[in-house]
Amino acid sequence: MKPDFSNEDKINYICPICKKETNIVQAKEIRRGSGVVLYCEDCDHGFLGSNKITDYKEYYDKKYREEYSHNAEATPTAPSELFEVYREFQENRLSFIRPFLKNTSKFLEVGASAGQFLTHIKKLVETLHAIEINKDCCEFITNNLGVKCDSNYLENSCFVNEKYDIIC
Repeated sequence: MKPDFSNEDKINYICPICKKETNIVQAKEIRRGSGVVLYCEDCDHGFLGSNKITDYKEYYDKKYREEYSHNAEATPTAPSELFEVYREFQENRLSFIRPFLKNTSKFLEVGASAGQFLTHIKKLVETLHAIEINKDCCEFITNNLGVKCDSNYLENSCFVNEKYDIIC
């Protein structure tokens, strides 16, 4: 179902998923900073349109946790704090994925944050790996959860040639 959004800003943006052009404005306000969220009707995806990020790896490694902190003030969130705040709010994801988990499963989470989801399934699968491009979170996952984590994009990660039963 196509959302009914204002189409005032006639600037065309390229959808990062399907690469089609769109100018359908979904929201004109974001949590912090300025920007506009656009909607791609071809793939039903919403994305940030005023995106001035040129190096996503550097952005997620440094600025993202400042800009999108759960704190009221725009202060960086430490991985341990992310883990503690969000680990108890994983039941929706867990209830969906639990029927697919086997003790022989190989599982990879891409975009693992601080591992708050991983901690719940660690003992339910045979192999558990993570990709998190924020280096601090990646180190937290490895050092505190004992899960092998890579801070590179999937195609450059140590997991690129692995085969998994489940990828989230």
